[in-house]
Amino acid sequence: MVLGPLYLVIDGGLGSLLRYDVSGVIQKQSSSLFSYGTLAFNIIGAAFIGFMWELFQSFTK
Repeated sequence: MVLGPLYLVIDGGLGSLLRYDVSGVIQKQSSSLFSYGTLAFNIIGAAFIGFMWELFQSFTK
């Protein structure tokens, strides 16, 4: 379990970079003051978490 915190740091860093890049690209395309990039990334992330939740639930039953 020593590697658990290390994996958490790596995943958090990669997630932050991905969020920054994706939201930046979407925000540039929208040219609006509203943060559509953050909104889009949150929707994508919620769908991904829901998919992973269902996937892992099928392994535990």
